[in-house]
Amino acid sequence: MPSYKIGQSDPLITPDPGAGKWCSEPQTAKMLVYKRSIQMLMDTGTVDIAIGPNAVRHMQHYMNMTGNDLIVDLRDFAERSKKLKEIYIQEIHEAKEFSQTLPIGTHFITSETSATGYFDDSKDLYYAIGGYSYWGKGTVAVMKNSESNNNSYAMDFEFHFFDRYNWDKGKEVHIGAIPITDEFMGEFHRQCYAMEYNIKGVYKETIVWAFEKK
Repeated sequence: MPSYKIGQSDPLITPDPGAGKWCSEPQTAKMLVYKRSIQMLMDTGTVDIAIGPNAVRHMQHYMNMTGNDLIVDLRDFAERSKKLKEIYIQEIHEAKEFSQTLPIGTHFITSETSATGYFDDSKDLYYAIGGYSYWGKGTVAVMKNSESNNNSYAMDFEFHFFDRYNWDKGKEVHIGAIPITDEFMGEFHRQCYAMEYNIKGVYKETIVWAFEKK
């Protein structure tokens, strides 16, 4: 889990290199036929059952080739992945522990580095994302309780999520018995039939608690 420090900046994220330079190869009719076939399958809704709604949505965004960031619903992701929910709860715990070392006043806190997680407990999110980066940040108000030895805390916490939807050479997944290689999927990007993009999300929550200073 990322440790915390005073500050507001996000940690540096270095995505995998992906399929390479966009539009770096000449277009072929064969890849266009493949693209149209994949789009037709997604439009019918039949692949939603095989790989899941988020996986289909992310693939459609890739094929739509805007390159725009895709914003995801982390609350929904946490319902689909027990591991992500556990990571989120642990991240709040880490942020609270750091906050309890701070003096009276208002402070900005942020993760020193990002950490990584992997969706191996949700078929939908496995096909949609696989691995991802996350970190926390927030604003903490530390207040002294004059009637006790407790400090009171109010934290506006943000759980940040990032992934680069790209295709790295040498990898593959299996949908049923069919292998889907990154080399094949990345060819759409290199031939200007699709475009890799960033996936982002943030889960915000206000947390109030008390802690006895020793």
